[in-house]
Amino acid sequence: MPNVKTAEGPIYLAIAEALAQDVAEGRLQPGDKLPPQRELAYQLGVTLGTVSRAYSEAERRKLVRGETGRGTFICGDEDAPPSPLTPPVDGSGNLDLARNFAFTPLNPDLSAAMIEVAKKPELASLNAYVPSEGLEEHRSVGAAFFNAHYGGDVTAQQTLVTCGAQHGIKVLINSLFERGDVIGVDELCYPSLLDSAVHDGYRLVPIPNLRNTDGSLGAMDPDAIKAAAKRCGLRGLFVMPSVHNPTTHTMTLKERQAIADACAVHGVKVIEDDPYTPFLSEETVPFARLLPELTASISSMSKVMAPGLRVGFVHLPMMRTAGIRNFIGESVWMASPVVAEIACYWVRAGAVEQTLAAKRTALARRFAIVQRILARFSVKGGAQKPFVWVGMPEGVSSMVVQEYLGRKGVDILASHYFQLPERHRHEGLRLSLGTILRDEDFERALNILCEALETFGSGNRGRELMG
Repeated sequence: MPNVKTAEGPIYLAIAEALAQDVAEGRLQPGDKLPPQRELAYQLGVTLGTVSRAYSEAERRKLVRGETGRGTFICGDEDAPPSPLTPPVDGSGNLDLARNFAFTPLNPDLSAAMIEVAKKPELASLNAYVPSEGLEEHRSVGAAFFNAHYGGDVTAQQTLVTCGAQHGIKVLINSLFERGDVIGVDELCYPSLLDSAVHDGYRLVPIPNLRNTDGSLGAMDPDAIKAAAKRCGLRGLFVMPSVHNPTTHTMTLKERQAIADACAVHGVKVIEDDPYTPFLSEETVPFARLLPELTASISSMSKVMAPGLRVGFVHLPMMRTAGIRNFIGESVWMASPVVAEIACYWVRAGAVEQTLAAKRTALARRFAIVQRILARFSVKGGAQKPFVWVGMPEGVSSMVVQEYLGRKGVDILASHYFQLPERHRHEGLRLSLGTILRDEDFERALNILCEALETFGSGNRGRELMG
C-alpha cells in the first residue's frame, strides 16, 4: 500500500515507483498477484484511471504482466512481457498497429539479389575481415544514398558502415560524448534512445517544443536549447527533422536553421537520425548541410527496403572519423560486408526508387483510410509518412486505451513509451500504417480503435474496461 499522500509529481508514477522498490527489496516476488485495479484505487483514494496508468507503467518497465481474466502478476526474468517495440517472438495474433514495419512484402526480392551478388568475382573477399568503417565501395554507395534521398553532400571518406540505424545511434553517442554528458531530446522522443542512452550513463534532458497553430508539437524551441546550454551544460542534441517519431512533424527550413544557429552559438553537437526521410518526395535540407562542423547524420535502408540486412551509415561532414571507426571496431568489429553488398547492389540497381514508389502508393491509400475512419479525432500525419499520431479525447489516458485495445486484439503504442518516466505530459497513440498486410484487417483495427476512443471520450468506461 504505497503512501501517495507524500508523493511528489504524478501519483501513478509514485505507485509504479513503490511497486519497483517492493520488487527490488524482495517484498514482492515473481508470481505474486497484485490487487485488482478498482480495489487498489478505492484503498488509496484515487481514480481507477490513476491505478490503470500505474499498472501500465509497471508493465512498460517489465515489472508486471497482465493475464486476461486472472489479474496482474509480478514478473520473473523468464516471463517478462514482450515489448511492443520489438517483433513478437511467436506472434500474438493481434492486429499490429504498434510496430512500424513499413510494408515489408513490398521490399525487393532477396533471392534475386543473392543470385546476382554471388556472381561477383571477388565474392570470397566479402567473407573476410574488412576495415571497421566498411569497404570503400560500400561507403561510396552509402554516401550516394544519403545525398540522393536525404539532401546531403558527403563523400565516401565521411561515411562509415554500421549494423543499422540503432547501432549508428549508439556508435555516435558513445564516440562523441562522455558518460554523464547532457543530451537534449524532444518532449516526445524515439523510445530506444530513451532506454539505451540512460543505461549507458548519459543524461537526457527534454527540450521544450514549440507549438503549431493547432496546438500540436512542432520543432524544438531554439531559445530553450540556448537556455539548456547555459543551465545544465548541454553537450548534444538528438533530432529527427523530417518525419519526427512519433509526432510526424516535419521541420521547415526556417525551423532547422534556427536550431542549427542555436547549437552553433554554444558548440552543441547534433545527432541527426531520420530513417523515414526517403519516403518524402519533397526535397529536404539536413543539418549535415546547415551545421556540418557539429553534425553527425544517420541514414538507413531498413525502413525503405532491407530491415533484415541491418545496414546503416553514419555521415560526418566535417568531423574526424577515427573515433567513430574505433568504436565500431570495439563493438562489432565491422558491419557484415556480405549483407552490405546486397544492400548496395539494390541501390546500384535502382531498387530504392522502385520500392519507394510502391510504398508511397500504399501509404497514401492507408492514410486515406485513417482519415475516413478517424475523421472525428485529432490525427497528425501525411500521405507519405509511415505512421500517424492520434490525439486523445479530453481526460482520456492513452495507457488505458492501449491496454484496452490489447484485450480487444489490437496492439498500439501509447505516448508513455516516447517520454522520460518523470516527464509524462502528453497523451496520444502512434499508429503504424504498414505492418498489417491486408487493407480489410487494417480497417478492422481502426474501427476497434475508433469505438474505444468514442467510448472512453464519452466517459462510459463500463465493466469491460476494468483491470
